[in-house]
Amino acid sequence: MNKFLTTNEVKEIFRITYPTLWRWIRIKRIPFVRIGKKILFPADELEKWLKKQAEKNFNL
Repeated sequence: MNKFLTTNEVKEIFRITYPTLWRWIRIKRIPFVRIGKKILFPADELEKWLKKQAEKNFNL
């Protein structure tokens, strides 16, 4: 089973504020799933997203 991260964990990992994280969620910039009112981030999808962002931003 896939590991899921909470909003607080993602905020701490990326060292961003809650408003920034919520903006990323609102514009669907970051991969997430909503279960009822809870928002979770699949760890493997988040890692893929991060690698893709690094490749795009640093031309790796």
